[in-house]
Amino acid sequence: MMKVDNITKSYGNNTVLRGITYNFEKGNITTILAPNGSGKTTLLSIISGLLIPDSGTVHFYENWEPSDVCIVLAGEKNLYMKNTVLENLLYFGIIRGMKKREVTENIERFKDYLPFIGEAQSKLAEKLSYGQKRLLSIFSAIITNAKCIMIDEASEGLDMEYANILKILLRKSAEDRVIILASHDYDFVSKVSDRLIFLKDGKFIEEHGQLPLDLLKKRYMEIFNVDLGD
Repeated sequence: MMKVDNITKSYGNNTVLRGITYNFEKGNITTILAPNGSGKTTLLSIISGLLIPDSGTVHFYENWEPSDVCIVLAGEKNLYMKNTVLENLLYFGIIRGMKKREVTENIERFKDYLPFIGEAQSKLAEKLSYGQKRLLSIFSAIITNAKCIMIDEASEGLDMEYANILKILLRKSAEDRVIILASHDYDFVSKVSDRLIFLKDGKFIEEHGQLPLDLLKKRYMEIFNVDLGD
């Protein structure tokens, strides 16, 4: 388990997080929902240690260390494009303290959940499609021994086939870890999330278990006063 306790963060006069407190449970996929600019990425960055909060703390249990937390940001900047798929996977595992043998064992453990990974290991990352790059970024976190994986816009750029692959991969990898998502893909998160948290005005204002897509969109529109269409 991991707890954020009274986290606050401001940028100049703009306070984006106001006393966020929450327990993230192992075995759960928790999704934070809010419009762009609401502080989702800021919170993930604080948990990962990329940002320092103005106040508050992040507590790790079960002898966790900050290095046990891994973040995958949105976009394509999570990979070394001139390296092969396998070189990327080995690099990200080794810099997190794993031995090469451990990395290769974890690739074998999870590769059936990402069908293209076997034949693509010798391919340069820059030669992959955008969706494959996105899945590889997430896979590079999953094959580490990180106990908490946070993913910003997990399904960004994925077609239906790859989104379904990612759902299965996340569910499998969440069995013994904390998984935290920040996403605007309501259909995706409604199917994969165990907990859904709405972030508004710098606070967690509402929490739900699994919600069907129509109810999730309805509640989002009510909370943020936006029209998501049909």
